[in-house]
Amino acid sequence: MMRHVISNLTSNAVRHGDASSVIKITCDQHELAIENACKPLTKQQLQHIFDPFYRSNGAKQHADSSGIGLYIVKMLLDAKGLDYDFTLHGRGMRFVVRFN
Repeated sequence: MMRHVISNLTSNAVRHGDASSVIKITCDQHELAIENACKPLTKQQLQHIFDPFYRSNGAKQHADSSGIGLYIVKMLLDAKGLDYDFTLHGRGMRFVVRFN
């Protein structure tokens, strides 16, 4: 399950990150965080980011983006009862999964 979550999150970070950005992945016993430098999403976009088939305007430029990846991540994490958030972070976005 976590393999699928990490795969989806890192794929999104690479696909939607700035061309020269580095994807930062940190993990310890309390949380997993994946960060990238990118054009930050708006508050309105963040409200819909976990909706099935939702794609922000920037994501629509990627033919291989279906808008289902973060929905699948949400469903998997919810099924395991794990806490998570997707927030603005510096010059990009940060997805955090907290292990209870």
